[in-house]
Amino acid sequence: KSDVKDFATGLTVTGRRQDDVPFKFHLNPDMTADLELDRTSEPNGVVYRESGSWRAENYRFCVRFQHFKHGQEACPRIVKQGSKLYATHPDGQPLNWTVTR
Repeated sequence: KSDVKDFATGLTVTGRRQDDVPFKFHLNPDMTADLELDRTSEPNGVVYRESGSWRAENYRFCVRFQHFKHGQEACPRIVKQGSKLYATHPDGQPLNWTVTR
């Protein structure tokens, strides 16, 4: 677990929720996570911010926010190929997320 925690700490993930709303979250060393979502209602152009939590489990990290995946945990795998990082579903299917350190 500590290897996954060490690897995931400091990652920033950007993508789109299933409803196509852009998001970005950052994994902090204290196991908190910061989420930013584009608002889809008035006022447009404003970013919604929320704090959540994350944990490491079985070569994955799990993140939970109230306004992401309906408050359920998302537990993607992060795969490193060369110098690039990729996010996948637990079954290995790629997610359309960008992962940076």
